[in-house]
Amino acid sequence: MGFVKRNIEMEGYLDSLNTEWRLLSDSEYRHMLQSLNSFMDQGAFSLFEGERAYAAFVERLPLYGYLFSAPEHEYFSANESGGSAVTFGYEIRNLSGVDRERINSIECVISDSEMSFCAAFHHEWESLVPEQFFDLHTGSEN
Repeated sequence: MGFVKRNIEMEGYLDSLNTEWRLLSDSEYRHMLQSLNSFMDQGAFSLFEGERAYAAFVERLPLYGYLFSAPEHEYFSANESGGSAVTFGYEIRNLSGVDRERINSIECVISDSEMSFCAAFHHEWESLVPEQFFDLHTGSEN
């Protein structure tokens, strides 16, 4: 049995949004994580938080990409206050909207398939840990 686990709550939520999804294999997850780390380690991105982050994410819907548990990385504030201990990862198609409270309660990162942006959602989004949006296209922090 691999380290990438199913998240039944997430799968039900994606089904309710009519979003196509597929669980990533361990090797696919590792590859996706390497791409994400490469994106984050470049450091040449804009970072938005809170309302601005959520608005930037919604502007890019619908999307084809990945939805996964927040990995350990210095840029993800979700790691500062806990986050999911279970590793999950999905390839998603046609994500056309999200319920803000629900997606934050599940705690995840959503990116496009090219890893040109990603959004981090956390259960403490209204208080300690705001949503985050990392955009590689703009290349300068705002």
